[in-house]
This record gives sequence, C-alpha cells and structure tokens, in this order.
Amino acid sequence: MKEAKFIVDAMLGSLARWLRILGVDTLYPRDYSDEELIMLARREKRVIITRDKKLAEIARRQGIEVFLLDTCNIKQALLRVCRRYEIPLSIEPNRTRCPLCNEKLVVVKKPEELLTTWAPPVQADEYWVCPRCRHVYWRGKHFRTMLKVLDELKRFSKA
Repeated sequence: MKEAKFIVDAMLGSLARWLRILGVDTLYPRDYSDEELIMLARREKRVIITRDKKLAEIARRQGIEVFLLDTCNIKQALLRVCRRYEIPLSIEPNRTRCPLCNEKLVVVKKPEELLTTWAPPVQADEYWVCPRCRHVYWRGKHFRTMLKVLDELKRFSKA
C-alpha cells in the first residue's frame, strides 16, 4: 500500500469513515474553505479527494495531488480510491482508525481493560478502543455488514 494520506471534502463523510476503517489516515474537515483545504493538504502532504471540479482545478494548479470522483455511489467511490492508491479491501485490527476522529484504535482483549464504569453490551473476544474519543467497537452485526460490502467490492474488482 502506498502511504497516502487524504483530506476528504465535506460531501464525502461516508468515504472518510470507510477509509479510516481500512486504516488510512483521512481527515474530514467539514467547515474548511477550499483555500484552507489546499493549505492543509500542502502542509501535511495529503491528497484531496473531492467531487468538486473547481476545488480540484485550483488545488492541481497549486501542485496538490487530487483524486476527483465522478460518482455519488459510496461503494464505487471507495473501490476507485482503493484501486488507485493500492489500499487493501480488508479490515486489519492493528491498522484500523476510529471512523469518528481518525485516531488509531487500540485492540483490547478483555472488557476489564476498557473503561471501569462501562460494561460492553455484548461479550466479544476483542474490542477496539479509540484513545482520543474513547469510542468502543467490536465485531458485531455492523462489522459483519462491512465485511460483506468489502467482499462484494473484492469480487467486483476482480471481474
């Protein structure tokens, strides 16, 4: 995988969450102007992912790498970005980032290692905890749904 870091514009929040789950450092600044996005991309050497042709044109003129999407379909968008930047369509616990805040998640094996005042709603073999926002994740129904989507994209990618 190329170690690309992304900035996803305000209209692509679902894509930002998916990329984070796949382990990609992805910023999602919703209240930034085009100029602020470009400045941040330059400073942090990030690729801007957008559907905004005007933003893409301005950023490219300033030497910023841009991935311009031509679809509103999240699955198609995710597949295109992953193909272009060689991002594996798999969830790896040691690579996954918090879909909410982009911090790398920490794998926890026992509920006791979580918050002392919090009881997980389900028993699981492992949990993923965000050290920044303290959100807790586990392999539940939502996780299985994500795996199905990724399997679908893998099959489509091979076709």
